[in-house]
Amino acid sequence: MTWAQGPDEGPMLAVEMSFDEEEYEMTFDAPEPPQELPRITEGAIFKRMWRMFRPRQDGSYLVPESMVKEYQNKVSRPTVVRAFERCGYHVEKFLKKVNKTLEDVEEVEIEEDWEFMTEDEMREANWKTHRSIVRRMMEAEEEGEIEDKDLAMDWGKMDMQGCNSSAPAGGANQGPSLDGVDKKTLQCFPDLEKVSVPSSIVPKAGAAVQKCLAKLSARMSELLLCVESDLVTKPMMQRLTQMRDNLATADAQMTKLYEQGMLDGYDGE
Repeated sequence: MTWAQGPDEGPMLAVEMSFDEEEYEMTFDAPEPPQELPRITEGAIFKRMWRMFRPRQDGSYLVPESMVKEYQNKVSRPTVVRAFERCGYHVEKFLKKVNKTLEDVEEVEIEEDWEFMTEDEMREANWKTHRSIVRRMMEAEEEGEIEDKDLAMDWGKMDMQGCNSSAPAGGANQGPSLDGVDKKTLQCFPDLEKVSVPSSIVPKAGAAVQKCLAKLSARMSELLLCVESDLVTKPMMQRLTQMRDNLATADAQMTKLYEQGMLDGYDGE
């Protein structure tokens, strides 16, 4: 027992206290760690997939027939297994994802007249090439999709070039407009949209012509080795020869114009 001075300068008794550790010991009921789920075997995985891809009593399937064909094909089956793995090998989750992907595909399908289109034009029109449902599922998971329409670009708010605009006016180096170019031509020459002057088109077009000439020459050599019959007639050889001559003439004319500078607006003098 000791004496101490308090703030009021009066005597204060300080008593030494002891705590019983057993009485004040705090206990916590920690939850037990969850038991690890047994790892699924390869046989169990394929058994689940077999149940999904087998026909029902009425002959229909739980998944589209195109996906059933991919599963039956040994070459494309690993892709289906990989898509099933990304769903945690859960049948319900996999079927739900398949149906969601199928709904998104059917929503954007429209009927249009057949025409040539470049890949850039297809992206602008929101068209896509023919891909399997499994491939669409994996692409949507890897790349993601923009669901928020507010993130879409508003072309009306862009500061376009023209009158009352802060964008600089185009100079002499601006490339020619391709609005009037035939879409079939753009399909044959996909790099045509990226050029800035007409003279840049000639090397690309010349390379394409040279490829066509090489293919025709190879076919004509094969036809010359064939025995003359009803299938290999004289008119066929004449048409091939005429086609090759026309391509060679066009290539020579483009080369001549390129060397003279006609494509750049000069007459060569």
